[in-house]
Amino acid sequence: MARPLAPLTSIRIGGPADALVRIETVSALRCLQAVAREHAIPLFILGGGSNLLIRDGGIRGIVVLLRGAFRAYWCGTVSYQVAEPARGACAVGVGYPLSRLALATGPAGMEWSRIRLWHSGHAGGAMVMNAGTHLGDMSRVLGARPVLLRSDGQVQELPASALGLRYRGSSYPPGAVLLGATLRLQQGEREQIEALMHESYARRQRTQPLSQPNAGSIFKNPPGMAAGRLD
Repeated sequence: MARPLAPLTSIRIGGPADALVRIETVSALRCLQAVAREHAIPLFILGGGSNLLIRDGGIRGIVVLLRGAFRAYWCGTVSYQVAEPARGACAVGVGYPLSRLALATGPAGMEWSRIRLWHSGHAGGAMVMNAGTHLGDMSRVLGARPVLLRSDGQVQELPASALGLRYRGSSYPPGAVLLGATLRLQQGEREQIEALMHESYARRQRTQPLSQPNAGSIFKNPPGMAAGRLD
C-alpha cells in the first residue's frame, strides 16, 4: 500500500512512497540494504523532510526513516563503530534533530542551527547538503571521521576532507548511507551564543511566514551575490 509522504516534509506537499520503513539499528539497515540490492529496489533515506520537495508522483521503491539509535547524541563511546570522541567533540547520529545541536551543550560553532528551529531537519541532511546560514555551516564543525554504510554493507569511516563539502553540497560515495559523525565543538560563552541565536531567530520571525508550511530559503545564492537581494 502506498504511504503518503507530504506529512513528513516541512512544506507538507508531495505524493506517496511505494513502501515506508522505519529502521532503528545499523544491522536492520544493513539487512534492508541487502534485500533491496538483491531485488534491485531503490532505497531513499528520508530525514527530517526539511529542504525537500517531493513530486506529486511520489517516490518509487522503499523510503527509509532512520530512528532509534540514529537519533542519539553522545559525548562518550558510541554504538556504530565510532571511537570515543576527542575532548571538545561529540558524536551524533544522522537522525538527531539539527535544531537541538546548538542547545545540547551550548557549544560555539552551531549557533547557525538554532535559527532553523521552525524546521524539522536532521543532522544527516545537514551533513550531506552542508547546511548553514550567514553565521556558519556544517563543514566548520564536521569531524574527521564521518561514518557511512557502503553499498556492499560494510561500515567505513572517511576523512571529512574526502567528502567534497562545498556551499550547500557534497560528494559522498554513491550508494552509501551516512550513519553519523563526530563534530568538533568549542565551548563558548553561553549567554553570548544564545543572544546571537535569539536575535537571528527573532529577525526571521519578523520577516518570514514561519507559522505556515515552508522549506525556509529555497534559493541558492549565485556566485558573489545573495539571492535575497535579487529583484
